[in-house]
Amino acid sequence: MGMLFNTPATREMTDKVNFEFSGGKLTSWRARLGDFGSMNLHGVAHKWGVVPGGGNGPKARWKYWLDNILGGTACSPLTPYPVMGIIQYPPSGSGTSNVGHELKRLIIQALGDMNCKEIIMVVQPDYSVRVSQAETIPVAGMSGAYSLALTVCTIEIPSSVAAATKRAKKKAAKKRKA
Repeated sequence: MGMLFNTPATREMTDKVNFEFSGGKLTSWRARLGDFGSMNLHGVAHKWGVVPGGGNGPKARWKYWLDNILGGTACSPLTPYPVMGIIQYPPSGSGTSNVGHELKRLIIQALGDMNCKEIIMVVQPDYSVRVSQAETIPVAGMSGAYSLALTVCTIEIPSSVAAATKRAKKKAAKKRKA
């Protein structure tokens, strides 16, 4: 069983996202802050070219993960991260929001704080899809400045495919009833 985030394309995307949210590039993302309010994560990534290379296969998996896995996994709204500290978030499950939206909210919070100097995504395998933690790490020699490390957990591919199939069947059944 493969993980969504153990392939060369996954490593490429993690590197690309971390590069995009590092150093001087954060200034550009701050200018695009409005896109995060009006688009989902895939829309922002597509608009600004944060997509994998190598053909349609990796792009389709990236879109699927952003839209269906993050966007389709329910969770409760997350509390904002503390500046200079660490917060552990509970597992996903039910709630009035989704993991993609909550990840986007944490990114918006970081982009809105000029003391945030970079956003680092850490992806790890887990039994559920969730943002498991946000940690602010002080930047040496810069009073009040920090890096934000967001840990995003993901599930095995067979589990995610089974969940997507289940959602598709439910949707089809609703259409037949209508």
